[in-house]
Amino acid sequence: DAVSLERVASGAGGSKDNSAASYLLGMGYALTPQWRATASVSTGFRTPTADELMGYGGTLSLTPEKHKTSELGLSFQQARTLARLVYFRTRSENAIAWSGSFSCYEDCYRNIGETRNQGLELSVRTQWAGNTVRLNAVSQDPWNVTDSTALLRRAKRYGSLDVSRPWGAYEIGTRLYAASARADWGNVNLPGYALVSLYASRKIDNNWTLRARLDNALDKSYQLVDAYNTAGRGLFIALHYSPK
Repeated sequence: DAVSLERVASGAGGSKDNSAASYLLGMGYALTPQWRATASVSTGFRTPTADELMGYGGTLSLTPEKHKTSELGLSFQQARTLARLVYFRTRSENAIAWSGSFSCYEDCYRNIGETRNQGLELSVRTQWAGNTVRLNAVSQDPWNVTDSTALLRRAKRYGSLDVSRPWGAYEIGTRLYAASARADWGNVNLPGYALVSLYASRKIDNNWTLRARLDNALDKSYQLVDAYNTAGRGLFIALHYSPK
């Protein structure tokens, strides 16, 4: 999913024997039966992947990233509507990033020091005119604190709108995803883009569901990394089994 590429995720992976403790503290307060305020603080870490350590351009001396995130949220729930607005702020130490050129073949990754990302995320799920509507939008400011530069390959604004509805024995829907421009190495500016996807599903019985999805239905050409093309229009058909 393209959305997952934009926010820095915390987790563990890779082949080195690295470990770290993490925690999450959170609280919520019901302002009214519909409105609720929340706050949380958490830490996380990500060890270098095998590719970052030993793949093409790998750097064996990399150390794990460490992250600390604070969030303040306000949510509203009534009938079939759920909306949530969250302010988030993440600070990372030893962030891992590509630091070489296209011709680099070893020690091309490095721990770039301290980074910061803060912004707002809005999510809404509701029923409207027989449709299920899902909206997600993020405005953020990814920043390299150590070098006083914007973090590369991260859009400052992105989001999606998903609308689906039942149609006889089927559920049909469409999804729009859009992202703003992002900077890349060599003073390259990758333009923003918008993608349209279509999907449909039909329950065969209580256990089996047939699903079809047409990704990038308009065959949009775009790039997340300079000089690397992304997938064009693609049709996917799947049969899902979920025992009851």
